Amino acid sequence: YWVVVSKFSKWFPKMEKFAESSFKAKLKNPQGWKELLVQNSLYNFAMTPILYFPTFYLLKELMNDPTAKITENVERSFKKWKNNFVSDNVVSTGVWFPLGFLIYGIPLHLRVHSIHAISLIWTCYLSLFRGKLY
Repeated sequence: YWVVVSKFSKWFPKMEKFAESSFKAKLKNPQGWKELLVQNSLYNFAMTPILYFPTFYLLKELMNDPTAKITENVERSFKKWKNNFVSDNVVSTGVWFPLGFLIYGIPLHLRVHSIHAISLIWTCYLSLFRGKLY
């Protein structure tokens, strides 16, 4: 929420008007589409690889071995993040980038809810395929 609503609203002050407009009005707003593309790109190519996946793997390690030293969990999670970096981000971008055009194009009050709904399915998928010891 902090980034996709609070910060994006400051970084892209016209995004709320774009998000609230009709689809017909959006088609006539190239600047709005440009800002939507930048928001979507920031989320997919910066936040996800640098924040989401390291956090995912660290939490996974902490839950799998809560008695281990934190440094061991950090080392294992970093290794998994590094080993899976390309494949994780290719799959993530394949899912989230197209959906980002929907997410960042809908009214702000629906944005977080749509992200959470899609995230539930995404996290189940990711846990299924990354739940083993990789």
